Amino acid sequence: GPCCMDDLTAYERERLERIRANEAKLRELGLLASPSARKPARVDEAQVRRRKRANPPRQSAEPTRISQRLHAQRMSAEAAGAKTLAVHVRDTEGSALSQGSDDAPSAVDYTRLPIEPEQLDDHEFVVFTSLRKYRLLRSRQLEIEPYKIAQNRTLCEMVRRRRNDAGWAIPTDEESKRTSDLLECWGIGPAKASAGGFGFELAAVLDDGGSSTRLETSRHESESWQE
Repeated sequence: GPCCMDDLTAYERERLERIRANEAKLRELGLLASPSARKPARVDEAQVRRRKRANPPRQSAEPTRISQRLHAQRMSAEAAGAKTLAVHVRDTEGSALSQGSDDAPSAVDYTRLPIEPEQLDDHEFVVFTSLRKYRLLRSRQLEIEPYKIAQNRTLCEMVRRRRNDAGWAIPTDEESKRTSDLLECWGIGPAKASAGGFGFELAAVLDDGGSSTRLETSRHESESWQE
């Protein structure tokens, strides 16, 4: 709800609203199944581990902070692009949703670990906002600053790691496996990566069916664009 969105910037709120509006129109046109109608696929841990070893993600070489000028330009571009990214329904039998080419999965470099939400695709971004929501509620409960739970860069990287590897930091009988995965992530140390730590709590948000479905869809869409 709105009370849980005040942790987002104006740019992030606008992007989230646009994503929801586009998906609502796709669903109305019958081009997108309802989230409740989809179930995340069962994870083949052995397969994702092999894929992970074969394609290790790279750290982004971009700066960790952007200037206020650059951020303002991005917000301006997003606002200007909102009109072209808005849903366009043709009054024909072949009605469809049209989006800007910049939103295509091929525009995202999934081999790199993101350092800011602008480097996430739309599906990843929605999961990122779920992590932000949990972090905000938890920080209020503990009466501490959100960044002490995890910085935005950490949340972005967690989303990308789980998106690229469906078996990353998933619950297993061996807590050490989840801990070792979490320790790979920027900003997560031993305390946060241990059972009961903030890393475990945030990973549980990724375990949610809605988040799993989102990231699975991201994988499938990027694969279809590459074909």
